[in-house]
Amino acid sequence: MAITRNPANVQPLIDGQVFVSFAEERPTIGLDGTFGSDWDNLGILNDGSKQGLQRQVERTKTKGLGVGVVAVAAKAGELTGSAEVLEENDSTLRIAWPSRTAPNSDGAAVLIHNAVVARPYVAYVRDLQDGKREIIASRYPAIATMENLDRGEEVEGKQVDFDFIPGEAGDVFDRLVIDEFDAGTADVEPVMFSASANVGG
Repeated sequence: MAITRNPANVQPLIDGQVFVSFAEERPTIGLDGTFGSDWDNLGILNDGSKQGLQRQVERTKTKGLGVGVVAVAAKAGELTGSAEVLEENDSTLRIAWPSRTAPNSDGAAVLIHNAVVARPYVAYVRDLQDGKREIIASRYPAIATMENLDRGEEVEGKQVDFDFIPGEAGDVFDRLVIDEFDAGTADVEPVMFSASANVGG
């Protein structure tokens, strides 16, 4: 319960990622915030873009003569998401062209345009300035589409759209917040300095 205002609750997003999984069995995510081989990163997101997540509530208002609104009925509407991706990789290809043939011996494949859509599990990863990591993962496969396949001289983000389907209880996502996410430190050593380069011994 928020009794007073707290600036610590206002946290900028310093990094954001979107993972997808096409695994047949429900994939899981480590409690330490790490993703295993069942998951693929959609790639670098466009700077300034958002991890879209829109929850629509449909409202129907009943008005009484001379008194205005007397009742408001609400029901769950669409639950959609999006990500604007700069990379073109195996995951974005699988979403853009879910129907395609396997490459032949020459490496050529056929892209097929039909009503088939990709059905991946989706996980939003949000790294906050205070060191916390928030993960929101879909409990069921989403419908994923990628309609804008334009290419030009400049690199532009391609939007991936998600439609999330709830379960019988209305359950859609699992959410995990890791207070102190350890991103790990690269195992590197200095390479630019050496005693053999000393001048005059």
